[in-house]
Amino acid sequence: MYRKLFISSIFISILLISFSCKSKKEKAEKMIVESLIKTDNTNFEGAIKDLDEAITLDSLNAKAWFLRANLKMSLKRFNEAVLDFDMSIKLNDKNMEAFYNRGYAYFLLGNQDKACENFFIAYKMGKPNIEDKIKNCKEIQ
Repeated sequence: MYRKLFISSIFISILLISFSCKSKKEKAEKMIVESLIKTDNTNFEGAIKDLDEAITLDSLNAKAWFLRANLKMSLKRFNEAVLDFDMSIKLNDKNMEAFYNRGYAYFLLGNQDKACENFFIAYKMGKPNIEDKIKNCKEIQ
């Protein structure tokens, strides 16, 4: 009888643990949501910490890298933003906003060639209202 009860308790414990533990990806998504709430409240440093955790949990989450890069732009940490945009683009090269924003970071860093390169990519991907950014750029082949 005790053995049956013991086995039943172990089985129930395993079930409870498996239902209560979220996957790392799910936890990362939760941290992204938390970061968006903090961003809305202009708690950029807190939002970055949440995104740091999300990236630790799921380093292949392009959205987390992109959001963190944008927050670093807001804090004028342009070199760090470029690195995060690099990773975001590596994971999702279809995000025209990442190319545009990386171009803007390069522009603010004074690197006109890299800025133009990224602006042209975003333009070719269909980014609207970007003509003013590329008017002084010579097209990069």
